Amino acid sequence: MPESMTDLFNSQANPKQARHIYTVSELTRDIKLILENTFTQVWIEGEVSGISRISSGTTFFSLKDAASILKCVIFPSNLNAAKFEIRDGLKIICFGRVSV
Repeated sequence: MPESMTDLFNSQANPKQARHIYTVSELTRDIKLILENTFTQVWIEGEVSGISRISSGTTFFSLKDAASILKCVIFPSNLNAAKFEIRDGLKIICFGRVSV
Protein backbone atom coordinates (compact mmCIF):
# COMPACT_ATOMS: atom_id res chain seq x y z
CA MET A 1 0.00 0.00 0.00
CA PRO A 2 1.46 3.40 -0.90
CA GLU A 3 2.54 5.49 2.11
CA SER A 4 0.06 8.21 1.13
CA MET A 5 -2.84 5.73 1.42
CA THR A 6 -4.52 5.36 4.81
CA ASP A 7 -5.14 1.87 6.13
CA LEU A 8 -8.48 2.07 7.94
CA PHE A 9 -8.13 -1.46 9.27
CA ASN A 10 -4.71 -1.16 10.87
CA SER A 11 -4.95 -0.48 14.57
CA GLN A 12 -1.23 -1.06 15.03
CA ALA A 13 0.75 1.83 16.47
CA ASN A 14 3.66 1.00 14.18
CA PRO A 15 2.44 0.95 10.55
CA LYS A 16 5.79 -0.48 9.39
CA GLN A 17 5.27 -3.65 11.45
CA ALA A 18 5.35 -6.63 9.12
CA ARG A 19 2.11 -8.42 8.27
CA HIS A 20 1.24 -11.02 5.69
CA ILE A 21 -1.54 -10.19 3.25
CA TYR A 22 -2.86 -13.39 1.68
CA THR A 23 -4.00 -13.74 -1.88
CA VAL A 24 -7.31 -15.56 -2.33
CA SER A 25 -5.39 -18.56 -3.70
CA GLU A 26 -2.96 -18.65 -0.77
CA LEU A 27 -5.72 -18.52 1.83
CA THR A 28 -7.80 -21.16 0.05
CA ARG A 29 -4.76 -23.43 -0.27
CA ASP A 30 -3.94 -23.09 3.43
CA ILE A 31 -7.57 -23.69 4.49
CA LYS A 32 -7.68 -26.75 2.24
CA LEU A 33 -4.47 -28.19 3.71
CA ILE A 34 -5.56 -27.62 7.30
CA LEU A 35 -9.11 -28.93 6.93
CA GLU A 36 -8.36 -31.89 4.69
CA ASN A 37 -5.45 -33.04 6.88
CA THR A 38 -7.41 -32.57 10.11
CA PHE A 39 -10.75 -34.08 9.09
CA THR A 40 -9.71 -37.05 6.97
CA GLN A 41 -12.45 -39.31 8.35
CA VAL A 42 -15.45 -37.89 10.20
CA TRP A 43 -18.85 -39.02 11.41
CA ILE A 44 -21.46 -36.27 11.37
CA GLU A 45 -25.14 -36.13 12.28
CA GLY A 46 -27.70 -33.75 10.85
CA GLU A 47 -30.96 -33.25 9.03
CA VAL A 48 -30.96 -33.59 5.24
CA SER A 49 -32.09 -30.47 3.39
CA GLY A 50 -32.15 -29.20 -0.19
CA ILE A 51 -31.46 -32.41 -2.12
CA SER A 52 -30.47 -31.92 -5.75
CA ARG A 53 -29.47 -34.71 -8.15
CA ILE A 54 -27.70 -34.21 -11.47
CA SER A 55 -27.87 -36.50 -14.50
CA SER A 56 -24.68 -38.38 -13.55
CA GLY A 57 -26.35 -39.48 -10.31
CA THR A 58 -24.26 -37.26 -8.07
CA THR A 59 -26.42 -35.93 -5.23
CA PHE A 60 -25.93 -32.60 -3.50
CA PHE A 61 -27.58 -31.77 -0.18
CA SER A 62 -27.05 -29.96 3.08
CA LEU A 63 -26.81 -31.36 6.57
CA LYS A 64 -28.14 -28.94 9.16
CA ASP A 65 -28.71 -28.63 12.85
CA ALA A 66 -30.15 -25.83 14.95
CA ALA A 67 -27.19 -23.51 14.34
CA SER A 68 -25.29 -24.53 11.20
CA ILE A 69 -25.46 -25.90 7.67
CA LEU A 70 -22.84 -28.03 5.92
CA LYS A 71 -22.87 -28.55 2.14
CA CYS A 72 -22.44 -32.21 1.15
CA VAL A 73 -22.09 -34.38 -1.92
CA ILE A 74 -22.56 -38.10 -2.37
CA PHE A 75 -21.38 -39.86 -5.50
CA PRO A 76 -23.46 -42.53 -7.28
CA SER A 77 -21.37 -45.51 -6.11
CA ASN A 78 -21.86 -44.51 -2.47
CA LEU A 79 -25.51 -43.60 -2.94
CA ASN A 80 -26.21 -47.03 -4.46
CA ALA A 81 -24.72 -48.66 -1.35
CA ALA A 82 -27.14 -46.81 0.97
CA LYS A 83 -29.85 -49.04 2.39
CA PHE A 84 -32.42 -46.23 2.41
CA GLU A 85 -33.48 -43.29 0.25
CA ILE A 86 -31.94 -40.00 1.27
CA ARG A 87 -34.68 -37.35 1.39
CA ASP A 88 -35.36 -33.93 2.86
CA GLY A 89 -36.14 -33.93 6.57
CA LEU A 90 -34.40 -37.23 7.26
CA LYS A 91 -32.02 -37.18 10.24
CA ILE A 92 -28.92 -39.17 9.31
CA ILE A 93 -25.41 -39.97 10.42
CA CYS A 94 -22.82 -39.78 7.63
CA PHE A 95 -19.22 -40.87 7.29
CA GLY A 96 -16.92 -38.92 5.02
CA ARG A 97 -14.15 -36.39 4.73
CA VAL A 98 -13.94 -32.63 4.51
CA SER A 99 -12.86 -31.15 1.19
CA VAL A 100 -12.34 -27.60 0.00
